[in-house]
Amino acid sequence: NVRYLVSPAGYRVNATFVDHIFPYRVRDYVEYRYVRQFPFNVIPPSVMRVLESKLGWHLMVDATAV
Repeated sequence: NVRYLVSPAGYRVNATFVDHIFPYRVRDYVEYRYVRQFPFNVIPPSVMRVLESKLGWHLMVDATAV
């Protein structure tokens, strides 16, 4: 649990959620070109947000210093 990691450092966890799916072609991305690869280039933004909230690979932590 992330609370066990941040509590000793003096933080209180307000919320946690998952986010972000990497939609870009890597060979372009490393050249600072943001070209979405299939199927991400045809998924509407609203659907992409739902997918990110369910399948995202970043654990986001909203925490406050106590």
